[in-house]
Amino acid sequence: MIYDRKLNIEQLELLGSQYQKILQISKEGNSNNQLYLTKNREVYLPKGALIHYSSSAIETIRSISKNGILAPELFGQKKQGSTYYCADFYKIESDMLISDYNKNFTFLNQNDFRNNGIAYVINPTSKIGGLIYYDLLDSKFNNNSTINTIIDYQNTHGINNSSAILGGIPSNAISGIILGDKVVLNTELTKIIEKYFPNVYLITRGGNILKDRSNMVKIEDFENISLKWSQESIKNMNLQNKAKILQEENNKLKENISLLLNNIKKILTPFEQAKLLISIGYFELPTSLLKQLTEKEKEKLQIIENRKES
Repeated sequence: MIYDRKLNIEQLELLGSQYQKILQISKEGNSNNQLYLTKNREVYLPKGALIHYSSSAIETIRSISKNGILAPELFGQKKQGSTYYCADFYKIESDMLISDYNKNFTFLNQNDFRNNGIAYVINPTSKIGGLIYYDLLDSKFNNNSTINTIIDYQNTHGINNSSAILGGIPSNAISGIILGDKVVLNTELTKIIEKYFPNVYLITRGGNILKDRSNMVKIEDFENISLKWSQESIKNMNLQNKAKILQEENNKLKENISLLLNNIKKILTPFEQAKLLISIGYFELPTSLLKQLTEKEKEKLQIIENRKES
């Protein structure tokens, strides 16, 4: 462990006590894997749940599986940011559908998450109550100088609903994992995540259930069926997004061509306009333009077209 911010005796004792709690809980069995569903069978995140974004690099997955989501100082690494000796999370303020959370919280929609990110979900239970109580960004510590000076409180300008849990959370307190789209499409990586986290649920950004360990879903071979269905859904969504982008680009192109043609009409004679349109691939000239051409000009344009074809 390293100390990248000076702590007094009382703060050191609190950090040590938190670390002992982490070690104690890590020795116990996993009982925090509840999957929450509405009456309509939609996945939701319960009030007080913590969300931790991470990359899907295998070494990171392996490390969190072994050690949990811990403050970097506990690994001998300096903290990047102001929440010293803490693990950083987003906190759910009220019960929320995962589909709504996906729409309203920007980190789930950022390219890096959509492509290769995963997010760990920690349900708030009495088992880990002693750990999550020490959220150093919670307003209950605003006037507690012993607690709020562990971190650089004045410079904690994170996004709304951020949490900084002193010490962190052990791996067996992780309830579920939200998988980014490309992670879902990578069957081998999905299986690796299942291997390292056999007791948690897995869901997609859209709330599709890939694996359930709280027995809410009881369908034979459900996991394989759901994975394949989710992969096809993401592929179709990606195709729709690409088609939408192409359509938007096509509309912009049409607008630009229309603007260009209007400007051409102002500076070129009808004959020059016709020559230009033919040269860029127009097979049929607008009727209004043809009416402005003389017979000799039409004959010349026919000669140009014949030369072009030859």
